Amino acid sequence: MGLFAKKPVANRFKFGGAFDLNALLLIFILIPLPLSAEPRLLITANLNGWTSQRWAQPEEVPFGLAHLEPLLDHLGPGALKLDGGEALSGSPEAAFCKRQGCPSLMDRLKGYDALVPGGGDLDWGWERLAASGLPYLAANLKINGQRPFGSYKIFELEGVKIAVLGLANPALPLGHRPIAGLEIEDPVSSAQAWIKRIQNDHPNKLVILYSGLMNPTDGAEEAKLARLTPPGQGRRLARLAGVDLVIAGGERRLPRPGLAPYEGGAVLISAGSRGRALVEVSLGPLPHINLHRAQGAEPRPPKGLLPFLTEPLPYKLKGKPRVKLAICLDQVLALAAQKPGESSAFGKIYLENLGLTKGRLLTRADLYRWLPHDELAVTIRLSQRELALLAHPAAPYGKKKPNRARQLHIALAQPLDLSLEARSSLKREYLVQLSDYHLNGGGGVVPMLFLDPKELIQAQGLGAEGAVPANPILKQSLRELIFSYLKSPNPLPSSCRMLKRTADSKDLKSKPSS
Repeated sequence: MGLFAKKPVANRFKFGGAFDLNALLLIFILIPLPLSAEPRLLITANLNGWTSQRWAQPEEVPFGLAHLEPLLDHLGPGALKLDGGEALSGSPEAAFCKRQGCPSLMDRLKGYDALVPGGGDLDWGWERLAASGLPYLAANLKINGQRPFGSYKIFELEGVKIAVLGLANPALPLGHRPIAGLEIEDPVSSAQAWIKRIQNDHPNKLVILYSGLMNPTDGAEEAKLARLTPPGQGRRLARLAGVDLVIAGGERRLPRPGLAPYEGGAVLISAGSRGRALVEVSLGPLPHINLHRAQGAEPRPPKGLLPFLTEPLPYKLKGKPRVKLAICLDQVLALAAQKPGESSAFGKIYLENLGLTKGRLLTRADLYRWLPHDELAVTIRLSQRELALLAHPAAPYGKKKPNRARQLHIALAQPLDLSLEARSSLKREYLVQLSDYHLNGGGGVVPMLFLDPKELIQAQGLGAEGAVPANPILKQSLRELIFSYLKSPNPLPSSCRMLKRTADSKDLKSKPSS
């Protein structure tokens, strides 16, 4: 007899009328009983100062915190909102707001329950972060022997007691502005000590919010040269007893939806970058990951930002020759930063997506696309031998090519033999402009040159022999140096044939590009 076959009345139950028992059973099969609610985490990382990219890159898929806020509002009730670091620096808006004092992404993070600081966050000033009221956690970070941020917080969700422990990346000083008295303890050793304290609060779940990478071998070469703990400690943290989840905020890839992957005894996940998606984790017996892609909301830009970004340059790009344009920008930067008697050694510019429509004038927004980081020029003294090392960086062990971050474009104010075979002088007699990223150890450049790079980084300079006391840092970012040079009537190097001059900059002041 079929499931819905007609049956005698005697075989029917009456619930205010005739009702088939088999049909009732089918309802229970198709509509499962509700399960007990599980605590949820909503996670972002590497926002890099992006509220929205629509102002600088309107043709791209939307990303930025403003495009995640509708999701945070919808999913947020009853969930913990966490950020894995590098939230405040790296976008045109962040750079503009640093200078203009306009409301920044920091104001939009006030709904978060816990954040861990990255190097770009500390570039705003650790005092400002500590006074912001935002719940920053960094148990292993000290400044002048004191912890300026909290170490961990206890939350209760759906009857589950959750401890969140914040840990800073030990390689955080590399590539960022030096901070006097900064000390970052090994995250694994620090976590072991703090877990013992946290257990006194008897949490049901322990989550580590770590601003570094997953793999202990990531950045191992630079860390060894800089005498630092390797920055990729996520896997080691996940193997610690008592840990349930590690969020590796420095890892920029998005996790796969579905069951969260275990690493040792705990789950280890990343959280993507630039606000492309919101990562949702359900902390049940089997943690589960959902991804919610950024939505196409249209936020309002800070006052003055659009005229700043759309200020045009008197050039159009003929075709899209990425490699040639990168060489052109290298040489334009060397010319723009040139001072009498000084050489320059800046990182080579690499272009991936030009993002230009045919016939459009170049704007400042294009330079933000091509040079996304706020690097400044720092004047130091280097020896001929050190310049030779910069000109011929060694490849990391087991690889054929050197790290891209070490490949510098060197423009000399006077002829100099930079071959490694030559008997290069060790006397620091050459004034050289280097980006502050490399000065502070980014790409392993300073560790490659100097005997005690950790001391140099902490001392905010190069010591008595290498320091240049008079105005060592240019206040303009490297991209602004390029912008100013292209805006001027100065001739371009021969490598810039792909740039076609269209008008004098004076004629463009009242003609912002579309």
